[in-house]
Amino acid sequence: MSVYVVTDSKTAEERSKFKNQFHFSLVEDGELFTVPKMEFLSRPATKYLSANFSTTSEADLVRGLIEIEAPGAFEAVDAMEDDQALGLSVAWAAASTAEPEGS
Repeated sequence: MSVYVVTDSKTAEERSKFKNQFHFSLVEDGELFTVPKMEFLSRPATKYLSANFSTTSEADLVRGLIEIEAPGAFEAVDAMEDDQALGLSVAWAAASTAEPEGS
């Protein structure tokens, strides 16, 4: 009998590389939190987005993603006003924009 062995995930490997991560702090010179850039989100995060994007505000979507990808930051992000969460979302998305090869 032939058995297919599932290979290690290249996305999971790429997710852990510094260049593929977004770093943020909740206060000036505060603790640094790390999440993968949008194109390297974990499977639980992409499932969350798929299930909630059409019925959830962007501010609450980013809170949910933080809960999955950086649980240590969740309590503070959850307490943010919506404009602060939106600012975090915009910065994370901007940092996730793919750069052309050689940049």
